[in-house]
Amino acid sequence: MKLTDHEKDILDGREGPAVQIALSSLVDMGEAFGAEELIAVSQAHIDAAVYMVDAQIEFVERLADLGARLSIPSSLNAASIDLKNPQALRVPETLLEKCRRLEKAYLKMGATPTWTCAPYQQGLMPRFGERIAWGESNAIVFANSVIGARTIRYGDLMDVCAAIVGKALLDPGKVADRKAQALYSTGSRRYPTGQVPAGEARKAHQLDPARSPVGAGGYQDHVGPGNPCREIHRQCEIRRPVLRVDEFSLGD
Repeated sequence: MKLTDHEKDILDGREGPAVQIALSSLVDMGEAFGAEELIAVSQAHIDAAVYMVDAQIEFVERLADLGARLSIPSSLNAASIDLKNPQALRVPETLLEKCRRLEKAYLKMGATPTWTCAPYQQGLMPRFGERIAWGESNAIVFANSVIGARTIRYGDLMDVCAAIVGKALLDPGKVADRKAQALYSTGSRRYPTGQVPAGEARKAHQLDPARSPVGAGGYQDHVGPGNPCREIHRQCEIRRPVLRVDEFSLGD
């Protein structure tokens, strides 16, 4: 991979072992998948908050014990259990203890305890065109197709490493843009997915509601006062309709 002088210094351990481990993990993964370089990202959503295996806990605790700090705003995915009321669901003590260890390690590194698979509902809202490093499948689709930010699917623990380094192993903008080349026909013109002007969307809905890029409810229904996406549009300053998820693909 093509690395900057600063990245090379990190790999040489000049900024400490924690960030060295995080970056070396990203570089190893990037070389395995043919990534050419790293790209700066503005925020992360850590899917690896869900307890899966003990190795996951050990990796995160190791980073935290070495003094790792998340360098960009980072939200946490849902936990494996109800962290507030584990007794109500009769969570086994062994599982509770492991989930608590994960919680402690992430909070120690500075993660935002959102504990949700829908980070776009918890205030960490990226803007249109912003490059981010999100895990969690539904959040990725939402970020790319509704918000218009750019991210690929970052696997568990790679999201943690990206949050520490502030960089991702692939270029979310280029990759996601390349994957989103499906075209939508309004009857008069064809547009890349995510770039259908509002006026064309309205006309398309009037001509054929079944083929409307905003669904059978129409553009006004989608961003109308009773729709929760209205606030999302306002926050992100998006003035374009949201296309159907089936017209957007992140690929592999």
